Amino acid sequence: MLAGSEEWLMQRILYYAKDLGYTQYTSTLEEAWRVSIRGLTDSFVLALKQRGCALDIRCEEDVSQDPAVGFGVAEARLHRSRGVALGMFLPFMKYYRSSFEDLIRERVKDPVLAWEYRTVILRFFDRVEIGYAVEWAALSERGAVAEMQDRVRATVDEKVKYLTIFESVSEPLLLLSGEGTIENINEAAARLFGVPGVSGSAYYSSVAVGEPFAPLLDDVHAFMQTGLRDQQFERELETTEGLQVFVVRIKQMLDVSAKFTGLTVALSDVTERHEVEQELRASQRRYESLFHNMMDAFAHHEVVRDADGHVIDYVFLEMNDAFEKMTGLSAEKSVGKRVTELLPGLTSDAFDWIGTYARVVDAQAETSLETYAQPLGKWYDVQAYPTGPETFAVVFSDVSAAKTEEERLEALVAERTGELRESLDALAEANRVKDDFLASMSHELRTPLNSVLGFSGILLSGLVGELTEEQSRQVGMIRSSGERLLMLVNDVLDLSRIEAGYVDIEVREFDLVSLCEQVADSLRPIAFARGLELIVRYDDLVIPVWTDEDKVAQILLNLISNALKFTDEGRVIVEPHASGDGMTAGVRVSDTGRGIGSEAMSHIFERFHSASLTKPLRDGTGLGLSISRRLAELLDGKIAVESTLGVGSTFSLLMPVRHESARI
Repeated sequence: MLAGSEEWLMQRILYYAKDLGYTQYTSTLEEAWRVSIRGLTDSFVLALKQRGCALDIRCEEDVSQDPAVGFGVAEARLHRSRGVALGMFLPFMKYYRSSFEDLIRERVKDPVLAWEYRTVILRFFDRVEIGYAVEWAALSERGAVAEMQDRVRATVDEKVKYLTIFESVSEPLLLLSGEGTIENINEAAARLFGVPGVSGSAYYSSVAVGEPFAPLLDDVHAFMQTGLRDQQFERELETTEGLQVFVVRIKQMLDVSAKFTGLTVALSDVTERHEVEQELRASQRRYESLFHNMMDAFAHHEVVRDADGHVIDYVFLEMNDAFEKMTGLSAEKSVGKRVTELLPGLTSDAFDWIGTYARVVDAQAETSLETYAQPLGKWYDVQAYPTGPETFAVVFSDVSAAKTEEERLEALVAERTGELRESLDALAEANRVKDDFLASMSHELRTPLNSVLGFSGILLSGLVGELTEEQSRQVGMIRSSGERLLMLVNDVLDLSRIEAGYVDIEVREFDLVSLCEQVADSLRPIAFARGLELIVRYDDLVIPVWTDEDKVAQILLNLISNALKFTDEGRVIVEPHASGDGMTAGVRVSDTGRGIGSEAMSHIFERFHSASLTKPLRDGTGLGLSISRRLAELLDGKIAVESTLGVGSTFSLLMPVRHESARI
């Protein structure tokens, strides 16, 4: 029975080794333990054979001859050669005894025999321990002292190593008694909790060696009641730096005989991690709130590929409330399912939804689109984004109502545009007929007026006889009215010809300075009559230009005439000039007249507009500036104006030195 129980006893011994904290010996001493078990078994069998004296308390025998004592001596020597202390051997003897008792209890069914065996066990293991003690006592005093010194020295070395490690650990460490009293504390913990007089430092006293560690006192008491060997939990503790969160690890300390000696408490500061976790949780709550309350629909998907790697479907991973409302698909019934299961008609839709999202994932590029989803019967404005190697997200809004309104407005605009086009065509045709009429009537309108002016001039000259004073006055009025009417007709006809495109550009070379002098000379009588100075001022004696001289002269005539007309006193200055690069030339006409208000400034180039609002017709036809601007545009130039009410105005003609039709 005993011979066949070696493996069972061995497993029990290994279990006890771990229970006693001798785990480091389970591999190095396993074979030695097997030898001990065999020796125990053989010695116990021998003791059983000689159990007669063991069962009779009156029996006297020579202890030195007892096989159990001999075994104890041999084991002691063997243990000492391996450096195993007595304190390790004796606890194992206790467990060896328990193992043999359990073995007898389980396998010996005869009560009398079982009692005899148990009696022998008690006597046997007592004798084994006696043998062990005898061997240790038999050591010479000198050897015992030397061995003791070696062991003390080794103990001191171990203590120094322990203290060095204990103090060098960056995490706070405490050694507590079973009642929670501080027995030792390292530098990190002392600094953190303000323990005075530790490692030569003096901190503000909140806890002290020899006193209970108040921050964890309740946790220590609770731990001791559980009977556990170690425990880990999180606590928020008050430190010299304020409230901090720690992971607390409490563990029992046992000596070599498995006796409880105290507790170790290790603290890991996880305040920052805890704050990050809190922020992450808060961020998660904000995200979930935003996710479910956002106005746009949101859904997260994962693509499904076939054996060739082509995307053939996609699965719903999550969706927000707006998505459910806009599509009618609920998260409860949709998450985890393929879109073709939920919307079978999607694959036959005119828009390739699966292919579009496949390109988003494969190219890892976002896309935007507005399209009609036939299975849902709605228009959507969609943005799709890649979120991973095989996932993507869509954000979209229902634009069906807006699309319907847009289509209605487009139809309305198209209808109105057609009507406007018809109206514009009619106006253009009417304007063309008018322009053709005026252009063709140029001779018919001018000829009678020239006749009226010619005959009235003859009458006033007295060639047909002397006129009375009253007749002369009346004929003068006829001639004056005719001249004004001819001027109006000429302006209207000129503007109509320009707008109808009947005006040609005749380019030739001329001197701009000389032309300014000629036009000014023709208008000096008017300036003299109004008491004004008309000055031509220039820096360059000659400014050659290649453009239409007659049209430039007409523009200058209109600008200078207007300046004289609206200037009551002072002067009119005409300044021809050329740009530094020789590409452009122009003329500035400045006056000291009435000036133009800001409201009238934007209308001065319109037809029939006159700066004199009270008597427009007496001051002119209101077509001079309009004609001048159109002529300047024909010359590829422009007319600009600057004016201050009550101070004066400056009109500037700017044009290319060489018209585009000029030939070099």
